Amino acid sequence: MLEIALLLHKAIEEYFESWAETEYDNDRLSDDEWTQLRHIKGFLELLKQSTKALESPNAGLDRVLPAMDFILAHFKKAKVTFIDDEKLRQMLNSGWAKIEKYYGKSDKSPAYTATIVLNPSRKWQYIDRF
Repeated sequence: MLEIALLLHKAIEEYFESWAETEYDNDRLSDDEWTQLRHIKGFLELLKQSTKALESPNAGLDRVLPAMDFILAHFKKAKVTFIDDEKLRQMLNSGWAKIEKYYGKSDKSPAYTATIVLNPSRKWQYIDRF
């Protein structure tokens, strides 16, 4: 839906300029809000790609932890990029807490470590990094 709204940005603005009554002025997005939506879409696009990569028939449990590391790095970068944007910072902090919750759960299951160590291309190299 966000993608569609951004594609229709000009049409939505034209509607407000031509047809909307003043009682709907509070529903109109400001330029800053449209910019925030573009930032959110860009951020979420990478998360969507990461999720899709884990849904493929070739994806195994050995790819979960590296994907989570990638997602955490994406959050870290975004937190630095949007440090001055209160709304985006709150969203990022909320998402960060959620991903850390699930990342922490992976530490409790030896299955993740075993699948990484048993993968011939990874072995202990991945585990030793941390």
